[in-house]
Amino acid sequence: ACFYLASEEVDPPKVPWLWYGMFAAAACTVLAKGLIGVALPGAIVFAYLLLGNRWTILKRVPWVRGMALFLLIAAPWHILAALRNPDFLYFYFVREHFLRYLTTIHARTEPWWFFVPVVIWALLPWTALLPSSLAALARRSGRGLRRRLTASPELFLWLWAGIVVVFFSLSHSKLIPYVLPALPPLAILAAFKAEDLTEGRTVVTSWLRGIVLVALLGVTVFGGAFIVAGLGKVKSFGEPGQVLMPVLLAGVACAALAILSAGLVMARHWKGALAAMALCSAASFLCIWSAGPTIASARYTKDFARYIQEHAKPGEPVFSYRFYPQTLPVYLQRPIGVAAFEGELEFGISRLSEEERRTRFPKPEEFALLWNSPVRVWCVVDRDSLRKFDADGLAQPTILMEGKQVLLVTNRGPEGAGSGS
Repeated sequence: ACFYLASEEVDPPKVPWLWYGMFAAAACTVLAKGLIGVALPGAIVFAYLLLGNRWTILKRVPWVRGMALFLLIAAPWHILAALRNPDFLYFYFVREHFLRYLTTIHARTEPWWFFVPVVIWALLPWTALLPSSLAALARRSGRGLRRRLTASPELFLWLWAGIVVVFFSLSHSKLIPYVLPALPPLAILAAFKAEDLTEGRTVVTSWLRGIVLVALLGVTVFGGAFIVAGLGKVKSFGEPGQVLMPVLLAGVACAALAILSAGLVMARHWKGALAAMALCSAASFLCIWSAGPTIASARYTKDFARYIQEHAKPGEPVFSYRFYPQTLPVYLQRPIGVAAFEGELEFGISRLSEEERRTRFPKPEEFALLWNSPVRVWCVVDRDSLRKFDADGLAQPTILMEGKQVLLVTNRGPEGAGSGS
């Protein structure tokens, strides 16, 4: 964004700050997400310069001062991490960049088209305006790709979104948040098209109306799903029959506003329809926001941490079994052991001494020795892993607290559970 604004800015005093903002933003992104913070923006800018034939822009970039700023922000942490951890450079650059992208090392395999429906659903109902935006760009730029595309905000935004989606679609590791950077440019493109509709600058075809109505149907179904969940008909949302009023009201608002929007579209009242669609988008967000605490509570560990703090004696070990509840150490304000699980901790675990590895990250048979000993052990386990206790040679635990998917258990009877309080 800073690159485009700097390349188009006509007020000279503002231009240097935008260029430096570009370098600073890239450095912060590298700190947050790695080399992708340079690779993706670089690819987007390169494609824009190539298709728009605007290479002269590069002459205006303050490369020396900009790179100095970039290194000042991004380099210190990387240097200190490499000095402190001899394996850091391999782990960070090779494993977490190239191997993550080119192999299935992290077991996050999805089909190549995985992100397409993700982006479509994430922007509903505004997704319906994007085909018209793309068609308009193609018309303005000439027929096909045989002619040079004209540099424009729309071209830059489409390249921004498209390169992000294509890049991660080619990856062998796919998670939904990967394509979040594609949403802002698509939202701006939808806003451009919405403005054209309200100002009468675009021809409203039956094709456009049909796509918008299909999108609103999708939002209606989305809201309806939350109505069903709010009425207690979805097991993962709570006890059967339990009415979740915030979820129910959000779902009703979402579905009702989608239906209202559809009616206004059919009546060709575009200003009213777009206003209702904006409210519909807000209601869609409320659906997710209202359901968030209910979904998160499935693996909620704050109450477990409080119970352990109140009842555990000093020195009694706390473990998770066959999974890693990342919030538990935070609530507990102390490290925990992780038994029979490695996941993304694998590389770090492999660098521990054997003694420390056995103590903090024991294998099932090693944890069984501790669990079956006289030492009281506190353990957070999910329901599926609890069923494996017998097969793993662990004595059946005493259940102290139960969540929707996770439980707090101990290897000693309840008579001693409160002895430390």
